[in-house]
Amino acid sequence: MLNRMRVPGRSRFVIAAIGAAAILMSACGGTEDAGGSTDAAPESPLAEFIGDEAMFDPEAGQEQFAEEQRQMNEQVVACMAAEGWEYVPEDVGDFAFFEGSEVDGLEWGSREWTEKYGFGITTQMFPQETVGPELVGYPDEGFGPDEEYTDPNAEYVDSLSEADREAYYNDLYGSDPGPDITEGMSDEEMDAAFEEWEANRVIDGCFPQAEEEFYGGPNDFYVQFSDELDDMWEQMMNDPRIVEVEAGVAECVSDKGLTYSSMDDVYEDFYERAEPMQEQVWNNMPELTEEEYEAMTDAELDAMFNQPPELSPEVKAELGELQAEEIALAIAVDDCGGGQREQEDLFNEVRIEYEQNFVDSNRERLEQFQAESRS
Repeated sequence: MLNRMRVPGRSRFVIAAIGAAAILMSACGGTEDAGGSTDAAPESPLAEFIGDEAMFDPEAGQEQFAEEQRQMNEQVVACMAAEGWEYVPEDVGDFAFFEGSEVDGLEWGSREWTEKYGFGITTQMFPQETVGPELVGYPDEGFGPDEEYTDPNAEYVDSLSEADREAYYNDLYGSDPGPDITEGMSDEEMDAAFEEWEANRVIDGCFPQAEEEFYGGPNDFYVQFSDELDDMWEQMMNDPRIVEVEAGVAECVSDKGLTYSSMDDVYEDFYERAEPMQEQVWNNMPELTEEEYEAMTDAELDAMFNQPPELSPEVKAELGELQAEEIALAIAVDDCGGGQREQEDLFNEVRIEYEQNFVDSNRERLEQFQAESRS
């Protein structure tokens, strides 16, 4: 049972791809069309040039993800069959990572949204049931019997002997134990551990092999251009127009008796201060041995992992203070013209220019990438 829940290890290539996509997607929500809707994908010279409409269109990205998962699942099924096993992939048809820009009926970035959720950091960290009625959390969907997980391979795997189950999971997920991460490591030590793991990693198992082919190969755009995308992002964030606006907002917020330097610093600060609260939640998870996990039924596992996390009264009090601070700062920033909608509009204006420069500067390599990815 424990092995069934293992998350297949992903290479640094995949991490880089996801990171680059997140950087681009996070800063460019929908633009307002003639009808006032904010669901339209914003202009993107880069996405247009490489023919990837999913780059800035969440709905298209969701469709692309579902198709990639379908193809990857087909490869895993064939791979497991070649090893002598039956394998039924999970249905990803209902999986969604884009559900619109509203939370609890409030449009993201609106004044009403800001007054309730602040920047959406500590207020969107835990479900409402966990924080209680006095604090702010995200809607409780995602926990409880409606979201109960059913493993389509459970009956088949349970019919195998203990040795065959071990072999089954080894063939499915591989034998890679992942990076050697221990409690108390610094960020630098964790980076070094990931680098060492990546340098010596041997990719085996049907899932890791399929993931590497679909998300980590040389034909992946974010793999080939990760350094250039990082440079473009850094240049954008240091663009005089963005720096000037941030400085003006910071001065205005300071006049209100609060401290603000940049949106990046705000997110980093609140996440760092909330991290111990998240650790407290996960530290409350039962510490069971592999044998104890193996002895649990699927129903017992579902009951344990589908329950909302719990916060101690002390942590709730600390979280309440942090949420109040976040909301007050977000309102002040919004009053000073640095709200999330205003920042989004400015960023998109700057981003489009830098993307066009990126395309112009890398046109030959981009055309070569297009030709190779189509061959």
